[in-house]
Amino acid sequence: MRNLTLLLVFLLFPAGVWAGETERRQLAGEIMDAQGLPQQVAELQARFIQAALGEVEGLDLGEEQKAFAKELRSAVLDELAREIDWASIKGDITDVYVREYSEAELRQIRDFLTSSAGKKYREKIPLIKEHITTVAREKMLKAMPEILARVSKRLLEKSRK
Repeated sequence: MRNLTLLLVFLLFPAGVWAGETERRQLAGEIMDAQGLPQQVAELQARFIQAALGEVEGLDLGEEQKAFAKELRSAVLDELAREIDWASIKGDITDVYVREYSEAELRQIRDFLTSSAGKKYREKIPLIKEHITTVAREKMLKAMPEILARVSKRLLEKSRK
Protein backbone atom coordinates (compact mmCIF):
# COMPACT_ATOMS: atom_id res chain seq x y z
CA MET A 1 0.00 0.00 0.00
CA ARG A 2 2.81 2.36 0.91
CA ASN A 3 4.47 1.71 -2.47
CA LEU A 4 1.22 2.42 -4.29
CA THR A 5 0.85 5.71 -2.42
CA LEU A 6 4.40 6.74 -3.27
CA LEU A 7 3.86 5.79 -6.90
CA LEU A 8 0.70 7.90 -7.07
CA VAL A 9 2.48 10.85 -5.47
CA PHE A 10 5.31 10.64 -8.00
CA LEU A 11 2.90 10.27 -10.90
CA LEU A 12 0.50 13.02 -9.86
CA PHE A 13 2.91 15.59 -8.43
CA PRO A 14 4.50 16.58 -11.75
CA ALA A 15 1.04 17.08 -13.28
CA GLY A 16 0.12 19.48 -10.48
CA VAL A 17 3.38 21.34 -10.86
CA TRP A 18 2.94 21.50 -14.64
CA ALA A 19 -0.65 22.77 -14.31
CA GLY A 20 0.50 25.49 -11.89
CA GLU A 21 3.34 26.52 -14.16
CA THR A 22 1.03 26.59 -17.18
CA GLU A 23 -1.35 28.91 -15.33
CA ARG A 24 1.53 31.15 -14.25
CA ARG A 25 2.84 31.30 -17.83
CA GLN A 26 -0.64 32.26 -19.04
CA LEU A 27 -0.87 35.00 -16.41
CA ALA A 28 2.60 36.26 -17.34
CA GLY A 29 1.47 36.47 -20.97
CA GLU A 30 -1.59 38.48 -19.97
CA ILE A 31 0.61 40.85 -17.93
CA MET A 32 3.04 41.35 -20.80
CA ASP A 33 0.14 42.04 -23.16
CA ALA A 34 -1.40 44.49 -20.68
CA GLN A 35 1.95 46.28 -20.43
CA GLY A 36 2.18 46.49 -24.20
CA LEU A 37 5.49 44.60 -24.26
CA PRO A 38 5.01 43.18 -27.77
CA GLN A 39 4.54 46.71 -29.14
CA GLN A 40 7.46 48.03 -27.08
CA VAL A 41 9.76 45.34 -28.47
CA ALA A 42 8.67 46.17 -32.02
CA GLU A 43 9.24 49.90 -31.40
CA LEU A 44 12.64 49.25 -29.84
CA GLN A 45 13.63 47.11 -32.79
CA ALA A 46 12.50 49.81 -35.24
CA ARG A 47 14.47 52.49 -33.35
CA PHE A 48 17.55 50.27 -33.29
CA ILE A 49 17.32 49.67 -37.03
CA GLN A 50 16.77 53.37 -37.75
CA ALA A 51 19.73 54.37 -35.57
CA ALA A 52 21.97 51.77 -37.18
CA LEU A 53 21.02 52.93 -40.67
CA GLY A 54 21.59 56.54 -39.64
CA GLU A 55 25.17 55.71 -38.64
CA VAL A 56 26.01 54.92 -42.25
CA GLU A 57 25.12 58.47 -43.25
CA GLY A 58 27.71 59.83 -40.80
CA LEU A 59 30.61 57.81 -42.20
CA ASP A 60 33.25 59.51 -44.34
CA LEU A 61 32.83 57.30 -47.40
CA GLY A 62 32.37 57.77 -51.09
CA GLU A 63 28.84 57.56 -52.44
CA GLU A 64 29.32 54.04 -53.79
CA GLN A 65 30.75 52.79 -50.48
CA LYS A 66 27.99 54.52 -48.53
CA ALA A 67 25.36 52.88 -50.73
CA PHE A 68 26.99 49.46 -50.26
CA ALA A 69 27.36 49.95 -46.49
CA LYS A 70 23.75 51.07 -46.23
CA GLU A 71 22.55 48.09 -48.28
CA LEU A 72 24.65 45.68 -46.23
CA ARG A 73 23.50 47.12 -42.92
CA SER A 74 19.90 47.13 -44.10
CA ALA A 75 20.12 43.47 -45.16
CA VAL A 76 21.71 42.45 -41.86
CA LEU A 77 19.11 44.35 -39.86
CA ASP A 78 16.28 42.84 -41.91
CA GLU A 79 17.64 39.39 -41.08
CA LEU A 80 17.97 40.41 -37.45
CA ALA A 81 14.35 41.62 -37.44
CA ARG A 82 13.21 38.24 -38.75
CA GLU A 83 15.27 36.34 -36.19
CA ILE A 84 14.63 38.45 -33.10
CA ASP A 85 11.05 39.48 -32.70
CA TRP A 86 8.47 39.28 -29.92
CA ALA A 87 7.74 35.61 -30.58
CA SER A 88 11.41 34.73 -30.19
CA ILE A 89 11.88 36.45 -26.82
CA LYS A 90 8.43 36.06 -25.23
CA GLY A 91 9.35 32.71 -23.69
CA ASP A 92 12.47 34.10 -22.02
CA ILE A 93 10.55 37.03 -20.56
CA THR A 94 7.75 34.71 -19.44
CA ASP A 95 10.34 32.59 -17.62
CA VAL A 96 11.38 35.65 -15.58
CA TYR A 97 7.80 36.38 -14.50
CA VAL A 98 7.19 32.72 -13.62
CA ARG A 99 10.44 32.54 -11.65
CA GLU A 100 9.96 35.82 -9.76
CA TYR A 101 6.22 35.78 -8.92
CA SER A 102 3.80 33.33 -7.40
CA GLU A 103 0.50 32.58 -9.11
CA ALA A 104 -1.34 34.81 -6.62
CA GLU A 105 1.07 37.70 -7.25
CA LEU A 106 0.73 37.29 -11.01
CA ARG A 107 -3.06 37.46 -10.66
CA GLN A 108 -2.80 40.63 -8.57
CA ILE A 109 -0.43 42.25 -11.08
CA ARG A 110 -2.68 41.29 -13.99
CA ASP A 111 -5.77 42.54 -12.18
CA PHE A 112 -4.08 45.85 -11.39
CA LEU A 113 -2.74 46.39 -14.90
CA THR A 114 -6.14 45.71 -16.45
CA SER A 115 -8.00 47.92 -13.94
CA SER A 116 -8.75 51.59 -14.66
CA ALA A 117 -6.00 52.62 -12.21
CA GLY A 118 -3.55 50.25 -13.90
CA LYS A 119 -4.41 51.58 -17.34
CA LYS A 120 -3.89 55.13 -16.11
CA TYR A 121 -0.59 54.07 -14.51
CA ARG A 122 0.62 52.61 -17.82
CA GLU A 123 -0.39 55.79 -19.65
CA LYS A 124 1.35 58.08 -17.15
CA ILE A 125 4.53 56.12 -16.44
CA PRO A 126 6.44 57.46 -19.49
CA LEU A 127 5.67 61.02 -18.36
CA ILE A 128 6.72 60.21 -14.80
CA LYS A 129 9.98 58.60 -15.98
CA GLU A 130 10.69 61.61 -18.19
CA HIS A 131 10.08 63.96 -15.26
CA ILE A 132 12.34 61.91 -12.98
CA THR A 133 15.10 61.99 -15.61
CA THR A 134 14.74 65.74 -16.09
CA VAL A 135 14.77 66.50 -12.36
CA ALA A 136 17.77 64.21 -11.74
CA ARG A 137 19.70 65.73 -14.66
CA GLU A 138 18.98 69.30 -13.51
CA LYS A 139 20.03 68.52 -9.94
CA MET A 140 23.25 66.83 -11.12
CA LEU A 141 24.11 69.73 -13.42
CA LYS A 142 23.43 72.22 -10.64
CA ALA A 143 25.57 70.29 -8.14
CA MET A 144 28.43 69.50 -10.52
CA PRO A 145 30.43 72.76 -10.21
CA GLU A 146 30.51 72.50 -6.42
CA ILE A 147 31.33 68.80 -6.52
CA LEU A 148 34.16 69.38 -9.01
CA ALA A 149 35.52 72.19 -6.85
CA ARG A 150 35.52 70.00 -3.72
CA VAL A 151 37.08 67.02 -5.47
CA SER A 152 39.69 69.20 -7.17
CA LYS A 153 40.58 70.78 -3.84
CA ARG A 154 40.99 67.37 -2.18
CA LEU A 155 43.11 66.04 -5.03
CA LEU A 156 45.26 69.16 -5.01
CA GLU A 157 45.78 68.89 -1.26
CA LYS A 158 46.58 65.19 -1.62
CA SER A 159 49.14 65.86 -4.35
CA ARG A 160 50.95 68.43 -2.13
CA LYS A 161 51.55 65.88 0.63
